[in-house]
Amino acid sequence: MKPIRHMNRLLLTAFCCGFLLPACRESSAPLSTSTAPESGKAYDVVPERVAGLAKVEPEGGAIDIYPQVTGLIESVRAKLGDTVRSGQVLFVIDHALEEARIAVVEAQIRTGEASLRALQVKARRAELLAEGAERDYLRVKEVVEKGAGPRQALDEAETAWQSARYEIDALQADL
Repeated sequence: MKPIRHMNRLLLTAFCCGFLLPACRESSAPLSTSTAPESGKAYDVVPERVAGLAKVEPEGGAIDIYPQVTGLIESVRAKLGDTVRSGQVLFVIDHALEEARIAVVEAQIRTGEASLRALQVKARRAELLAEGAERDYLRVKEVVEKGAGPRQALDEAETAWQSARYEIDALQADL
């Protein structure tokens, strides 16, 4: 059995070689595919159109875009693939939250301004009271120095004047 197998292999190899070898020989026909124009003849040049998909990236790679403020995007002003310029609005951010924050800050400012005006009024009132207390002190001092009034009245007038000055200092510190 072994010699028959060997013989079958030899015949198969010879058959394959006989079938495949003619395909390996060189062809006598030239393989040139150049279409050089013949001299003296005019040819029209027709451009070919090539269509395809491409991704163009900027020189430095992808560009990250960051908003100046945070918030929810209300609308998109540019689509994928659009040409954009520096400073162009790409997205509109919902500004309701920012408007609410501004309203709160404006209310705080108005409250602060009202408090400031109230303190200024109190300070002016304290200045007027201090001026009156000083006049009273000077009058009482003059009377006491002439011996026409009690020393206790002078002490009370001086205490009222000092108290009014301390009130002014406290209010000015709050301003």
